Amino acid sequence: MASCMAASTSAFSDSTTSSSTSFHATSTTATIPTPPWVETRKVFVRRLVPMLLATIVDNRGTIRTNARIVAKVHRRMLQDRHKHIRMHH
Repeated sequence: MASCMAASTSAFSDSTTSSSTSFHATSTTATIPTPPWVETRKVFVRRLVPMLLATIVDNRGTIRTNARIVAKVHRRMLQDRHKHIRMHH
């Protein structure tokens, strides 16, 4: 009876180690670097689109910007730079 218990215990420990190994294998796939085009798209959406919306050109060709939107975009740029520096340094 003790040998049956030992066999079932070792089988249980083998199954837990194999499942933890597969967990580690899947967790490493989550660290794949983001492709550059995805980063470019993020920059485009977070910075360029709001700046385009903030820019107004009147009929005389004068370019005006909405200072509130520009300030928000600038704040996002600083936040992104801070995140980038903390992540890579």
